Amino acid sequence: MNETVTGQTQVTGQEQVTGQERARIERLSGVMSWVALVFAAFAVITGILVLWFADAQTLLTAAGLQPAGETQAPDNGLRLALLAVNLPASLLTGYALWRLSAAFRAFSQGDFFGRDGLVALRGFAIALLLSVIVDVVGNTVSSIMLSLWLTGKGAVAIMFGTTELFAIATAGLFWVIAAILAEAARLEDENRQFV
Repeated sequence: MNETVTGQTQVTGQEQVTGQERARIERLSGVMSWVALVFAAFAVITGILVLWFADAQTLLTAAGLQPAGETQAPDNGLRLALLAVNLPASLLTGYALWRLSAAFRAFSQGDFFGRDGLVALRGFAIALLLSVIVDVVGNTVSSIMLSLWLTGKGAVAIMFGTTELFAIATAGLFWVIAAILAEAARLEDENRQFV
């Protein structure tokens, strides 16, 4: 066994590796915190820009409708209505990623079992799940609005597929991870009280 004596403390080779691994996780978490913040801003900004500047064909296709024949150009009233219906999903996605960034920030400071990180992970899971639900509802309402407004014929498209299923599974996974970390923190606290 490799042992290093530093001051009054003996550090084994295994503990050095653990310390190095912990430092690596903290650095990676710091990077991921910034990446999540960039993605949060991207989700909100692109949600607004696409709805405001996309042409009729793009809007119909995004809503799950097949453009057929002549369509009117979307006016500002339609674009504002689409923003009102679809922006909440973008905002919830941005909020979810902001909460994920907060969890990574806590981990980057070495607080793997602290309350801040756990609350942030739960917030991410809840916001991600809500964003999926609001997105499916928003896309359905958008398809009705777009079909009536642009083509004059009513149609509805309900868009729920593997992407939404994956997001729901991810939200569930993060909820369970947060629960496991909370239990580990509780056990660590309980063990500390016995010592």
